[in-house]
Amino acid sequence: YILRGLYMNRLHNVPPLEALEREHSGKPPLPEVSFQELAALEGRTHALVTGFMVHFDFLQHAFMGVDLTIVRHYDTTQDNPGLHPLPGTRAHVVHPRVLVTHPRAKMHAKLMLVRSPHRLRIVILSANPARHEWSQMAQVLWYRDFPSFASEPRDATETDRSCTSSQSESGNHFLISLCTFLNAMDCPDDWIHAIARYNLSESADVRLVMSVPGVFPCTGGDHYGLDALCRVVDEWHRADSRPAPTHVDYFSSSIGWLTQWKDEFEAA
Repeated sequence: YILRGLYMNRLHNVPPLEALEREHSGKPPLPEVSFQELAALEGRTHALVTGFMVHFDFLQHAFMGVDLTIVRHYDTTQDNPGLHPLPGTRAHVVHPRVLVTHPRAKMHAKLMLVRSPHRLRIVILSANPARHEWSQMAQVLWYRDFPSFASEPRDATETDRSCTSSQSESGNHFLISLCTFLNAMDCPDDWIHAIARYNLSESADVRLVMSVPGVFPCTGGDHYGLDALCRVVDEWHRADSRPAPTHVDYFSSSIGWLTQWKDEFEAA
């Protein structure tokens, strides 16, 4: 079911990915989409992008005329945590405070949110928001658009409570994970409150496992990273009553394919 919403990026000056994938695997290809197409949500007013490597000119060109928030990795010995405006633009850069708590922590999660008064686009990426990663490197992404509620926006505190509540069977796990990540990354409060205006009920068939840099105690570690992945896969496997072995397809960034990370991922 997870294949619904999966895409690959459209590369420049290379053979189409669709032809390569069909040639080597014989499987139906994933559709292709460009970063510009993902950014071009009709009526867009705000965007939020996270990544390890960020090309500011690339993002500013894609989101011209939009209030843009960029959450990025930074050098804790030279840059200050917090929210910083980019002079002469409508963009702000967030340096998450969580990085300061561990000297080797890396802000590596890749997420893009684009919103208009009527729709919220959520994109989970393997690519950083950098021009060469989108034009010259094969990447995979998942995205889905969610409509706004027909009625007046709900009170922001309702979403705050749902975002910080425990992940119960009746809760929206995707929404909780998304808001927990945005809070951990020190994203502006208006993004947390804005999500209350959109109906994310169609995300119930998707689990979002976010990477948050740092070291976590055993009581809270399963909210993020490999521990969260283990929990999600275990819950899915228990709920799957079919006698056939579970089959998992996965895609990773180039860093994620390195042996030390791949082995840990496969063990999870």
